[in-house]
Amino acid sequence: MKHIYKTIALLSICLSLPGIVLAHGEGGLEFSQTVDGMVVDLDYDRLIIEAKGNVGRFTFDLFKDETRTERIEFTDLWVRVTKIEEGKKVGALLFAGPIDKPVFGRTGMSFAFFEPGKYLFSVRYMNGEDKIVEGEFPVDVYSVSTEKEPFLNKDLGIGLIAGVLVPQFFIVPFLVWKKRKEEKNKQRESV
Repeated sequence: MKHIYKTIALLSICLSLPGIVLAHGEGGLEFSQTVDGMVVDLDYDRLIIEAKGNVGRFTFDLFKDETRTERIEFTDLWVRVTKIEEGKKVGALLFAGPIDKPVFGRTGMSFAFFEPGKYLFSVRYMNGEDKIVEGEFPVDVYSVSTEKEPFLNKDLGIGLIAGVLVPQFFIVPFLVWKKRKEEKNKQRESV
């Protein structure tokens, strides 16, 4: 019986890995600029930034050069989000605060815009008390589309079906084999 649980756990982990691995950096918006020879990078997890409280994730990276093969270490960053009003860079302040670099995973923050318009992300990369570099990214936030999203999108539906059905192709034959083996053992013992 222990082997069944181990098999189920292993299959569950293997089937969930593609979703975990592909969770970031696929199909989102990318903003980057070169400052003092370093590439300052801001990514958003969706193709469009929508207002009305739709939460999205912004992630931050800092690279040594345009090839983006070597990251520059930083301890934290300071982020400021302001609304650009009538061409002015500084408008209403929506967020200002520090973000620590996590032990694992990418440095990021979740954020929701409540009004469409133009906004400015100011990001200052820090190493302790020292500033490494600072970048600014103008972003456009659009009003929410009137199309209703389906309850389950296609990818999630396929993942759920695969997560439920695929293990059955392994578990059911294993259980049938084990039951037959037990029955044969009982027949041998009774003879």
